[in-house]
Amino acid sequence: MKDASTNMLAGIDLSASFLKPSSCAFLENGEISLISFNTNAEIAKWATDSTPDLIGLDAPLSIPMGLNGKFGSRECERDLLKEGIPVLMTSLIAPLTFRAIHLVELLSESEIRSIEVYPYSLRKQFNIAPEIKKESEFTRLKARFLEVFPFDVNPEQVKEHHDVDALLALWMTKLVFDNAYKTTGNPEEGLIYLPL
Repeated sequence: MKDASTNMLAGIDLSASFLKPSSCAFLENGEISLISFNTNAEIAKWATDSTPDLIGLDAPLSIPMGLNGKFGSRECERDLLKEGIPVLMTSLIAPLTFRAIHLVELLSESEIRSIEVYPYSLRKQFNIAPEIKKESEFTRLKARFLEVFPFDVNPEQVKEHHDVDALLALWMTKLVFDNAYKTTGNPEEGLIYLPL
């Protein structure tokens, strides 16, 4: 069990498929580590054992209430689009959404708080090469990201764009923990936490 005087925060880039690992970045005692998981049960087991104070999930954590009777997007997603931040609507990533909701239920059983974050919003806010495609230009994205990331991280641990997204999710989680954030969306439907 960790010392009650220390804080642990985590950011997870959740994969829609259990066949692809989900990247998890966590911060404890000023040190950052990256690990990966395949299943929700593995994530929940790690969280139960590690007891992070807050987890930021890069995935929709709620179902749309509907717009004009159509369950396609949430207010938070429409808000981001209005701000010029591209986002996939929940209806287009339903498998990820249902997986994320199930994971939150598992985490809640251990009283572990989780929030929805959107890593691309930090790329946009802090000019982390927002114009490039993270898959095809990963080397450039990684270099720019490491220039501005506010914590020390071993570059060799950052092996793919999912790791960058997990670290961005962790960064946003730390901003929330430090009360330096804003939200968008409808609290009854679902909020996304964003940098100020």
